[in-house]
Parts: sequence; C-alpha cells; structure tokens
Amino acid sequence: RSVTGVQTCALPISLTVTRRGDGARYMLSAGSNTTLEILKHLWETTREERFRQVRCVVQPYEGETRLLAQHLGENLNRGGMRFWEVAKGMAELLAMIEAERGGGPMSVRDQAEALTSRGLRADKTSVSRWRFAAERLDMLGPVASRLTRLDVGDLIQPRLTLLRLLASRFAIDETTYWSEIVEPVLAAIAIDRDWHGSEGFDANG
Repeated sequence: RSVTGVQTCALPISLTVTRRGDGARYMLSAGSNTTLEILKHLWETTREERFRQVRCVVQPYEGETRLLAQHLGENLNRGGMRFWEVAKGMAELLAMIEAERGGGPMSVRDQAEALTSRGLRADKTSVSRWRFAAERLDMLGPVASRLTRLDVGDLIQPRLTLLRLLASRFAIDETTYWSEIVEPVLAAIAIDRDWHGSEGFDANG
C-alpha cells in the first residue's frame, strides 16, 4: 500500500516515511521495510482493517544519500543480501557521496568513514572489495550474483592486480589491460554455461 499521508490506528507500531518535497508522494524511510512486509502479510492473511492503515511518522528529507544509506543499512541488518548486491549498493552510494562533495575521487579511508558516518559498517578492506567488484566484474553478468566476499578479496582481486602489474611490464596500459584482456574473458565466462542452474560458481575455475 503506497503511503499518501499520515494515518493512525490502534496498532502500537508505525512506519517511518519521508518525501522529497511538498506535493511529492511519501515513501518509506529508515527501518520501515521489514515492518511494511509484516503488515502486508498480516493484512493478506486476516483482512483486518487494523493491518491496512497504520500510524506513519514523517521524517525530514535529508537527501538521497541518507535515504539510500538507511535502506542499505536495514537490508544488511535483515541479512540475506548477497555480496554482489551489497557491493553494487555501496558503490552507488559512494558515487552519490562523491558527487555531492564535488571534490573528485575520495580515498578508500575517506569512503569508509563516509559510510560509517551514515550508520553503515564499513572498513577500508570492505570498501576496496565493493568498489572493485562493482567497477571491474560487472561483465560477469549473472555469474556476478554468485560471487562471495572471499571469491573477490582472496582470489579474483589479488590475481587480476598481479596480472595487471605483469601487463605493465610489457607496456600494456591499464585501459587496454581491462578492455582488451580482462573484460573479454569475463564476458566469455558469463555465457559459457547456464549459470541459472544449480551448479555453483568456482572462482578458482
């Protein structure tokens, strides 16, 4: 049920909502996704009116980065997010933060601190893995969703970094290395077999 205003009922729970400006539709804010799913289930199961309309608390809109950080934080707390989903979400959020700052690329330390200040658990190692996965492994297509933190941090990232150093000794620049050597291989892996099947992805393969 979309939120169009502030409503009340007898339930001792509430949804936190916000909106981008006067006249804009209300949308869920911090910590309300789980509550909404529970309410939807209760309404579909019982059809009791008290589960259809609930009290909504309006939170001031604090920008897109704050909103995305809140949703990411809630999804992480719920568990079940795959590494690839986390990496894409964090990379998107960091790109938004960099754009807001307008000061060019941030150091890995600054990125970790920016995420932490928005309530997300992050360190330099995690940031490095997230950004590498989101920026360099997208050519894997559906295979990417099967990647784990260890696949990227312990196998793929260090090996491709060492290979890049080797390529530089043969006067292969970084752009050529990624576009003409790595990306075609990743694309071939993506179409090599039906990755939607039950067989897992082996980063050692």
